[in-house]
Amino acid sequence: QKLNIPVSHEVKLTGHSNKKSDHNDTIKSSYRITALTLDPAGSRMISGCSGMMIKLWDFGGMDQRHRAFRTIGPVEDGHPIVDVACSNSGDRFVVATTSAQPMVFDRDGHALTQFAKGDVYVRDQSKTKGHTAAITGVSWHPLQPQYVLTGSSDGSARIWDLQYGKISFEKLVCDRVYRAKNKRGHRTSVSSISYHPAGRCFVLGTTCSSLQIWACTTNKGAGVVKNRPEVSVYDAHDGNATVTSVVYSPDGSKIASRADDDTVRIWKSSIHAAATKLELMAIYRSLPGFYDSCNVAFGPLGNMLCAGTCVKPQMGASRLKVFAANEDFLEKENKGASKVFEPDPLIDLVVSEGASVMRVTWHKRLNQIFCGVSDGTIRIYYDPHLSTKGALLSTSRSARKQDALELLLQSRHNPQTSIQGTIVAPNALPMYQDPEHNHVAKRKRQDRKDPMLSKCPEAPSDVKHMEGGRSSASTTFTQFVVQSTNMVKNKNIIGQDPRKDLFQYTEGKKIYAGRAYEGNNPEGGNLAETTAEQAEEDMKNAKKKKI
Repeated sequence: QKLNIPVSHEVKLTGHSNKKSDHNDTIKSSYRITALTLDPAGSRMISGCSGMMIKLWDFGGMDQRHRAFRTIGPVEDGHPIVDVACSNSGDRFVVATTSAQPMVFDRDGHALTQFAKGDVYVRDQSKTKGHTAAITGVSWHPLQPQYVLTGSSDGSARIWDLQYGKISFEKLVCDRVYRAKNKRGHRTSVSSISYHPAGRCFVLGTTCSSLQIWACTTNKGAGVVKNRPEVSVYDAHDGNATVTSVVYSPDGSKIASRADDDTVRIWKSSIHAAATKLELMAIYRSLPGFYDSCNVAFGPLGNMLCAGTCVKPQMGASRLKVFAANEDFLEKENKGASKVFEPDPLIDLVVSEGASVMRVTWHKRLNQIFCGVSDGTIRIYYDPHLSTKGALLSTSRSARKQDALELLLQSRHNPQTSIQGTIVAPNALPMYQDPEHNHVAKRKRQDRKDPMLSKCPEAPSDVKHMEGGRSSASTTFTQFVVQSTNMVKNKNIIGQDPRKDLFQYTEGKKIYAGRAYEGNNPEGGNLAETTAEQAEEDMKNAKKKKI
């Protein structure tokens, strides 16, 4: 409490983990906490795990049992959660998975939109509509709620305009593209991203151990950005280590970077301009990180930072370490020194036995530290004298008391018997549910039988002039139109001479007959009495008689 670090009390949330039984509190199976964030007001917390699930926590509605009020998932089948970011107003949040298409949800967990995926066969990332590889990080603009920044393994960072962005096939198209490169000019993967508190620039961490600061302003108009960053440090960490986390201090004067070389480094940045040289101020060692989600977080005032450690499963205990990051203190220690200052932690706190600390967040308004652990639990550290709201609200609210009936059923419950006291309503069984809640394959088979849902063409009808377009299998569309419009009038012209019908139009009208029939009249005249076929038949009969 003398150091103003809120770690005197602890709350444990077990929403992402499963227990063996009510008598044993050990974890049987769980999902790693890979994403953790809070809204700016600190009233709600959003957590994501490797099991593709998102949980929403409301401190104002929770009691001492600390249960999430909503579970979303799986967000995208086969793709674990990577990162979660909340808007500056708290009305929306974006979820990034190992796929190339992040999704935006509203405050209550309803999906709003999904980002477009780029063409994997296009080599130039600036020509694609979206990312083509797994997302590694997301960040929401701190001042303008319509802009979202994403980073990906395809070597690009993209800004998305949620308000005026283009829509293609109901997917949002990216607005601007920034291509990250290593010191040789080759494409490198983006592993972490973070916006400046003023929103005028952002910093990228790459897999080649480099830090790059890019300006958000365009070069020659909307959609056109510079090809090079404003500032770049290509050897920020030792041995080409992957930078798993980068974050600005609340005032934007410092940048903290964490890599898999087990170190966290503090860099001095300018408050007034993005184009400045990064100066290494301190190195914090003995911070092993085995996962890509391991991060670092600044305190509310920016004078301290915290980071968690990783351990092998069931081998040792993970720890939460808090270091001093005061700029004046670090400059005083580095003045006249031959090497960069390496401070010791102010607090070294044990978090969990046999599990690693995956994510840490230090909320500036609540003044509470949130730790996501690999055993599926979330640890909240606070101090009643230094912290406000958040976990204080839920811990002070007792659980609902059981009534007399619940106490009676609980007293008569025998855990040794095979039959448990669970009441199942008949309509709650899967066989009585609607088809929409059945298995996917069964629902598809049922939809196939519906001609409207399957869009199956209507079969020919056996009755004449039935609805369906065809009266029989041998009737063509033209025949159907002629019969339905009564164009033929069902006249039987077999065995009749068509020339008689033509001659009836010659009186006082244009002559339709050819010159061969000029002077003929409908009554006969020069008109042959028989046709050529009849004359030929008569000749054959005459020859037979002579024989």
